[in-house]
Amino acid sequence: MVKVCPNCGYNNMDEAKFCGKCGYNLQNVSVQAQYNNPNPLPSSSSVTGPKFPIKAIIGLAAIVLILIVIVGLISGFT
Repeated sequence: MVKVCPNCGYNNMDEAKFCGKCGYNLQNVSVQAQYNNPNPLPSSSSVTGPKFPIKAIIGLAAIVLILIVIVGLISGFT
């Protein structure tokens, strides 16, 4: 059980009279059950990756290059 400081959100021991982080008076704060999540969700910054896979970008560039060469050859013969 913990007392969560309403001022800074710090988890204090349930018998604490003042917040161990900011010194807020915890005498009128109720004790809350503490839940430990063994598998916390990863932060959004670690989940995000490249918008397009590098192989897709290379493949698209190769197709565009081949099309440019084909159009150049066709226009050169006419």
